[in-house]
Amino acid sequence: MHHKKCGTLVWQKDSLRLLADPLSVFFNHLSYFPGRISIDSHSLFRYDMRMAKGKVGLGRRGESLAAARLTARGYAILAQNWFCAVGEADLVATHGGEWYFIEVRTRRGGLAGAPEESITPRKRARMAQVAQRYLSEYLPDADPAWHLGLVAVVLDRNGRLMRMTLYLDLEGEPEELLDGEA
Repeated sequence: MHHKKCGTLVWQKDSLRLLADPLSVFFNHLSYFPGRISIDSHSLFRYDMRMAKGKVGLGRRGESLAAARLTARGYAILAQNWFCAVGEADLVATHGGEWYFIEVRTRRGGLAGAPEESITPRKRARMAQVAQRYLSEYLPDADPAWHLGLVAVVLDRNGRLMRMTLYLDLEGEPEELLDGEA
């Protein structure tokens, strides 16, 4: 739906309204979705990826630290970020004939709470479904022992490792606590 009103173009699609006045490009006064899309003197439309890169980058950093630590302990990482219709397994690993489907939760500075606190019963159920889907796809005739695991990573503001806790079974106690090693 298009409307013309007082020299301002208003475009409406679903619940998104985009207001754009060509003069605002030069005056840098029109901004919408703060921190996401803005109109300024340098470009008409700019998507600010800082938030997305920060969150994705933080998660990827935690996953790479976890994979490196597990590999150093003798685990074979078979898949990273394995997707299926049910969900995703951050890490799929084997060790001693057993399979581990590991969720990696990373936090910066501890402001958002402990990473362990973010694993809900619903998330556990989804992790189990993903594990079963993976095993049925890659080992359809086998019935291997498998576990749901968690690696909780806490980084400081500069991205340095403050704490890494490894739970090789979500129901059990942590098997390894790492402080400040990276």
